[in-house]
Amino acid sequence: MERALTELAAKVEALRAASPPLLVTVQEAATMCRVSSQTMRRWVATGQVPSMRRGRLVRVDMTRVRGVDAEDIALMAREVRGQR
Repeated sequence: MERALTELAAKVEALRAASPPLLVTVQEAATMCRVSSQTMRRWVATGQVPSMRRGRLVRVDMTRVRGVDAEDIALMAREVRGQR
């Protein structure tokens, strides 16, 4: 069971690495994470949230922020079933 979980975690990381970054504004990221924009700015400033700066613009990389969603789990389950 633990081996399957380790393999699943590796596949999740591979999916994240393969997907293009979803760059959103600090306000949009705050809304998605259900926190205030001030909290999101603090997280960006302390490095708790992956972000990029371009001049004065700050964008949050939501592909590295969000957790695994139902679509990711369904895809991984199909892959695991196909391997057995």
